[in-house]
Amino acid sequence: MHDLWQAKLAAWIHDPAEKALVLLRDPAGHEGRTVRKLRALLFGSEQLSDALRAIVRRADHWASGADRPEFPRERPRVYWEQTRFTREPILIHPISGRQYDLRDLQKIPHELASEISFKHLERWIVRDADGHTDHRRTLLCLWRFGPEPPSDSLGLLWSLLPADTRLPDHTIWDHLRLCSAFAGAMAADSGGVPALLSVSLGPVQSFIAQSRSTSDLWASSHLLSRLGWEAMRVVCERFGPDAIVLPDLRGVPIVDRWLAGELEGIEPAEEAFARMPWRQRTSDANPLFAAALPNRFLAIVPAAALEETARAIGEAVRAWLHDRARAAFERVLEKAYGSAEDHTEVGFAQIEAQLAGLPELVWSGCDWSLLEVDDRGAVSSTEPLRRALAAFYPPEDADAPGWLGSEARRAIEAAGREGDDTGNRPFFYRPRPGVYYGALHELTERAVVAAKAIRPFEQRPQQGVRCSLCGEREWLTTDREHLLRVGRGGDGGVWERIARNAHTFVREGERLCALCCLKRLWPRLWNDELRSELGEGLRRYVVSTHTMALAPTLRSLVRRADELTSAELDKLAGHCDVEERAALPHALVRELDDAGNRQLSDLVRRLPAQLDALDDEIRAGDAAAERQRAQLVGALEALTGTRPEVYYAFVLFDGDRMGALLSGTGEGRRPRYADLWHPKIRDEVRARFAERPE
Repeated sequence: MHDLWQAKLAAWIHDPAEKALVLLRDPAGHEGRTVRKLRALLFGSEQLSDALRAIVRRADHWASGADRPEFPRERPRVYWEQTRFTREPILIHPISGRQYDLRDLQKIPHELASEISFKHLERWIVRDADGHTDHRRTLLCLWRFGPEPPSDSLGLLWSLLPADTRLPDHTIWDHLRLCSAFAGAMAADSGGVPALLSVSLGPVQSFIAQSRSTSDLWASSHLLSRLGWEAMRVVCERFGPDAIVLPDLRGVPIVDRWLAGELEGIEPAEEAFARMPWRQRTSDANPLFAAALPNRFLAIVPAAALEETARAIGEAVRAWLHDRARAAFERVLEKAYGSAEDHTEVGFAQIEAQLAGLPELVWSGCDWSLLEVDDRGAVSSTEPLRRALAAFYPPEDADAPGWLGSEARRAIEAAGREGDDTGNRPFFYRPRPGVYYGALHELTERAVVAAKAIRPFEQRPQQGVRCSLCGEREWLTTDREHLLRVGRGGDGGVWERIARNAHTFVREGERLCALCCLKRLWPRLWNDELRSELGEGLRRYVVSTHTMALAPTLRSLVRRADELTSAELDKLAGHCDVEERAALPHALVRELDDAGNRQLSDLVRRLPAQLDALDDEIRAGDAAAERQRAQLVGALEALTGTRPEVYYAFVLFDGDRMGALLSGTGEGRRPRYADLWHPKIRDEVRARFAERPE
């Protein structure tokens, strides 16, 4: 086996980033400048070893088959099969099929493009203490910073340059990372066989649905996203972040945070990270507070490491979840007793029992050995793949299930072969294994869905009083006898001790299980984790549901800022005696800042807290508070012309249609292959092969 990171790096530089700008223009060829010089710097020679060259060539063929919509050709090759990007610069969106004409790019000299490219990529080469190339860290640098625009002369065009000017629906960076993923899997597997690994974490719906506040809702979503990253991290550390096919991890803040640790001490990388918003913002506007990753992912890994990788992912995410749940309960104990010491034994045992098997992890994998390949590297038979895929289809579709029954597959396999005396007949290159990526992906995803549908159940007895949030698990305690002895309305032990304190994280009567306790404490745990890196000034603001409902009334007040007199504001302030200030929606904060009225700004921030305080007193039976609230509401109505709102609604945009769009099913059908070809290629194909389907 070849070194995994060396193979990935060689594959990543096999095509120059500026390929579209130099192809058919540079007499030295598209590999004659940047690629040769980078090889010399990285591997000590402009030429790769035979073994490494074979891996890169194979990975390139597979990646090209997987990411490009093939088009029919003629034999021998003719002029119309080529496009010069600088003369006809067209980009096509891969989902919508929308075409973007960049007009004329011939003013960019190919020598300049190559020079800019080499200097930019050379900057990210990392050496060890002995001056040798650090292949792993160099690959990480190139993956993250290579697509960043290196100069004003190229601007954002650099990040959008196509991998193939005839099929401009994906960038050179998409191709390089896929080629690198294949090369790494091929190098790390004794048989050179890559595999697809699909992983899904859960439960999702029930975990989010059990939220009782906007803070709980955020915590649920963010926790699931963080669990997703902990699962992906295993793959990233073993095979590189480019091995994650879906989602694209490049530029995701939580991934950049990990990458910053991996690239510590590399000056250009540290400078780049220091300028990023997640390193600068000290409120929850920091991108690290966004739940940016899904609970599932697809990766390319070595076939021999498939099961072991899935097992390692399960162990990693469960260890992380248990560790965070223990940390959350320790915070509860510290709040109740001043110290968690001597109080953890019973609660920690409950945590281990309640979180056994959580998160639920479902995975499936299939490798390219399901395809039979001839000596030339072309697919000679798909029978093993057909049999595997047929198990998920009705008998009438078993002969050609899924993608194997598609018109595209039939056209590619049946329309002549390379080397045939085809005359004016169209032919496609004999399909390489990468062409069948869609079929293997379908098989992997169908297996995951089937595994999730089984939903194996392991009974976990819960003998004590249930959690007041989820009602599924008993609440955490320091004394099991106490837990079994009291009812829901009785003494809440550790929870009752902290509920009496002001500004605590539980309400009176709440008692939480391990998972709900972690959800409730997660904002504090995450804040503390980030403060250790970003400084003590980091703050998180939670906009309560009451404040959200009151926001339209407050906005009406702010928009009358120029009309309101100090006397009117003083009269309203007379009904507001709390000093606490509520967190406001970001849009309202901007309007307050624009108004520039400090007295109004202070009052608007105190009004939601005042109403919440009065509501608590009213629930406790305080008649005076009820009168005070009525006076405050009346004063607000007099100034704004409307009574304060008490309800609000979310307009939910469901992502299900996005899935249909990406999968090409239902109303969200993707463009046809022909819609993704360069217009020149499309027109020529239609003129020459009009009888052929597109």
